[in-house]
Amino acid sequence: MFAFAFAGAASRADAPPARIDEKTVRDLVAQLGDASFKVRDDAQGKLLEMGVAIRPHLLNLPPLEHPETRRRVDQILKVLFQRELARVRVFGLGYYTTNFGRLTTRSDVFAAAVEMIKARDQKEPSPAKRLYEMLDPFMKKSLEDEATIKLLDERPYISGVTATAASRKLHLDLRRSLEKVLDTPKLYDPAAFAKAELPAEAKEMLRRADSLTPLELRWLNYTLASAAFPDLLKTASVANGIVTIKVPESTQPIVLVLSAYESTIWKIEASSKSNLLQVIVGGFQPQEVVGVKVPVVYKVNQTLPGLQRNRDYFYSYTATGTTYNRMIESVRQTIGKGLDHFDGVHTYDGKPVVINPNQ
Repeated sequence: MFAFAFAGAASRADAPPARIDEKTVRDLVAQLGDASFKVRDDAQGKLLEMGVAIRPHLLNLPPLEHPETRRRVDQILKVLFQRELARVRVFGLGYYTTNFGRLTTRSDVFAAAVEMIKARDQKEPSPAKRLYEMLDPFMKKSLEDEATIKLLDERPYISGVTATAASRKLHLDLRRSLEKVLDTPKLYDPAAFAKAELPAEAKEMLRRADSLTPLELRWLNYTLASAAFPDLLKTASVANGIVTIKVPESTQPIVLVLSAYESTIWKIEASSKSNLLQVIVGGFQPQEVVGVKVPVVYKVNQTLPGLQRNRDYFYSYTATGTTYNRMIESVRQTIGKGLDHFDGVHTYDGKPVVINPNQ
């Protein structure tokens, strides 16, 4: 579901920005980590005097190693944000999708186990055999046990078959083991997946496999798993997990509020003159924002290694109810103002979502 929400004063054009000398900014930033408190404080004051025009320069700085420098740059960005708060327009985007990255039902998990058992003794490499090879030793041993094979032969995952304590335990162990595989950077093997039909996004991720974010890695591995078990996992549901948002040029300061219950990778393509100040993302399952250097605040209940977790999570699909009120309150606590308007749709057609700053 998508929803656009905006709050702010009437639009007015910014005054022409003052010319900012890049070297001056970098010299002052370097002084933020000086041993002298006075030097640090004077440099921070001079940067603040330059006003909002220095924000792009601060956001595009190389990684800052000195903790005090990072802290003061963050402070400056927060002060600049507050100066423009009255003019900020907040656009909210809510999204409903089928989940990727989790094998939850007994039918999925047990059927995957059957396919891996069939493939493990094959001479030719295959996606199913590769997944079996990546299981932890305990799970491999369990799948070789005659009692486990007998249990699977009884088809405990078929609708109408009552689950036993043994089948419930096997389901839990299998699910945990498979989900660990989905988080490993070593799942892909060229020989095993040579015949797999992978979407363009997966091929692009494989080209930069060493620099994937945690949720991108999960997305890629789930796509590979769908090649191993095409009858169980649908690639279409994986593709729904990536949403592209375009933010065009704007004189109006913008904050994006992104919301999804299921795992979503939010790819933001912002114009260098978009005036995007911040992104707030909420959800129940892990969320990830890529493509921007502006501050990102995560309000997400569940997470992956490397992602932030926040019990003050939210998601909303409609402009009514407790989930909507929770989102409004969370945004207000984060930036000092809530949402004036909220619209939403419940599907994503794969096309980029273009934010209209003037709507």
